[in-house]
Amino acid sequence: MSNPNATTRTILRWTHLLGGFLIGVFVYTPAHDNEAFVLLMQAAVVPAVTLTGVWIWQRARIRRLLRLIRNAQPVTKSGSGTPEETPRGADTL
Repeated sequence: MSNPNATTRTILRWTHLLGGFLIGVFVYTPAHDNEAFVLLMQAAVVPAVTLTGVWIWQRARIRRLLRLIRNAQPVTKSGSGTPEETPRGADTL
């Protein structure tokens, strides 16, 4: 079996390169006269290249942030308000 991180990195890299190639085609050919191609570039290719570039660049930070969000536990109140459960100095209603 292959490494899933390597597979993800390869897919992101090729998506980024293909998008960059399409941006080059858009800039250096008369394809920018075609309205459908312009819409494709604006709605799909440029955002995809941006997201894949940021993901490749900041992969470790993004994964750490997602892990923190996933592991965050919501704070619950017991509601009884007994002194044993209420920390010293905490406001009680």
